[in-house]
Amino acid sequence: MSKWIERQTFKGLKPTDLYFKNFRGENRFNPKDKRPTFAIKLDPVLAETLEKAGWYVRWTKVREDAPEDVEPIPYLKVTANMEGKRPPQVNMIIGKKVTSLDKDTIATLDGAAIERMTVKIRPYLWDESGKYGAAAMLDGMNVYIEPDDLEDELRQYMEDEDEDDDESAPF
Repeated sequence: MSKWIERQTFKGLKPTDLYFKNFRGENRFNPKDKRPTFAIKLDPVLAETLEKAGWYVRWTKVREDAPEDVEPIPYLKVTANMEGKRPPQVNMIIGKKVTSLDKDTIATLDGAAIERMTVKIRPYLWDESGKYGAAAMLDGMNVYIEPDDLEDELRQYMEDEDEDDDESAPF
């Protein structure tokens, strides 16, 4: 495996491209590991390319009772080290409002109505028990959220209030 693996950027990811959203960082297999995780569904050709480059690509298991034409789906598990020396920049975008998320607020993405995402990952090289590869660590992410009617109504109300305040100002 090469010691140099390129960073990857995935643009325009849709909610159907996301698996196993766990932005809360709840880990039933390792309760001490509280890092947020999610997985990105990959195209099989891209998955093979990433595997050859050294990325640790996983494949879903096909149930025994599944139809014969069902194929395993490749995905890349992404981990966000929000408490590291250089945590990833995570932005939640609703309409024109951008909110930066940190270790205390990233969990809001678990229940969010995600419209699309851009995800930038960097490799974390590991070598354990003769096996090696590159795990995907979150480097940055923009998450576009579908605004709901109540938020739009509130935003419009707040904008109207701001305009009224400007008109009554004596200067």
